[in-house]
Amino acid sequence: METGQREIAVTEPEPSQARGYDTFYERFDAPLMQRLRQEAYGQDIGQHSWVTVEELAQDIVRLQTVVALSERGAVARTMYLAERKA
Repeated sequence: METGQREIAVTEPEPSQARGYDTFYERFDAPLMQRLRQEAYGQDIGQHSWVTVEELAQDIVRLQTVVALSERGAVARTMYLAERKA
């Protein structure tokens, strides 16, 4: 090891640390979590991210457009739309 560097020991995580997001999702439907989502987003639709109802509605319209074009065999137009929306 070079001068000025220190060694870091790698150990197994404690059981409570290894649970990841389990504790968050165990309490996802708790009344407090529902209230927080209601206050943060304006409407609680069980969001797992910062998406609002309005943004979700816009995404649905975009997705329906892409699906409709794909069903008509317009793959090139679909790819063009998908790239522009990204």
